[in-house]
Amino acid sequence: MLNIEQVEYTINRDFKIGPISLTLSTGFYHLLGPNGSGKTTLLDIISGLIPAKKGIISISEEPVTLFNTINICQLRRYLTQQQDIHFSLSVKEMLFIAHNDLNIQSKTNHIILAGLDLLPLLDKKICNLSGGEQQRAHLARVLLNIDSHSPLLLLFDEPYTGLDVKHKYWLNHYLKQQAADHCIIICHHELNLALNCNQSAIIMNKGAIHTVVTDASTIKKDTLMRVFSLPEGSINTLNDSKVQIIGI
Repeated sequence: MLNIEQVEYTINRDFKIGPISLTLSTGFYHLLGPNGSGKTTLLDIISGLIPAKKGIISISEEPVTLFNTINICQLRRYLTQQQDIHFSLSVKEMLFIAHNDLNIQSKTNHIILAGLDLLPLLDKKICNLSGGEQQRAHLARVLLNIDSHSPLLLLFDEPYTGLDVKHKYWLNHYLKQQAADHCIIICHHELNLALNCNQSAIIMNKGAIHTVVTDASTIKKDTLMRVFSLPEGSINTLNDSKVQIIGI
């Protein structure tokens, strides 16, 4: 699905990404790491928004290059960290711009809009919504575009920001279902959420891949202390040997 070979990107003379090599198939992957570790830059490179300085990236064997943008856009969806709306659009108008043949009443689309509690907000202006409501609208814009019979690469940068616990739970549950058919990478800082899910995790630190685990609940205490600079007393080991960060 996603193949990354010796990818590098220099941000400035003091910091660079890579070299990174990674191969991912369909599934759910948490992309974790402290601020400034290179997570968002890596997603931008994978998506094709910025070109890698070195190395090769392909999605379903399609090369990610500036000259192949149209084909790549058919294979990946990306919720970026920053969402800007420059016009006074309603939620419904934004969704119809993104999906001109959108059928809100279809079963799949109704599940998404209802799960994100957007049905009562469809006619409201996005600029008048709360931060969490805006985030849910942008999530719907991406999720409504993944009803595909062919595998897609789904990239989400900080999708949990602004969401309450109900919508975090719904989003994680919905994407877990989609992971059977798609490759999903979610960059976020919800460490306890990842530690309590039996899903894969990619941990970045200082522009490099620190480790990849097939089950985030197996991440070790010393890894959390070393990568995230956590004090030993902030990490609790549960009876089933899983760890949890306390105080957050």
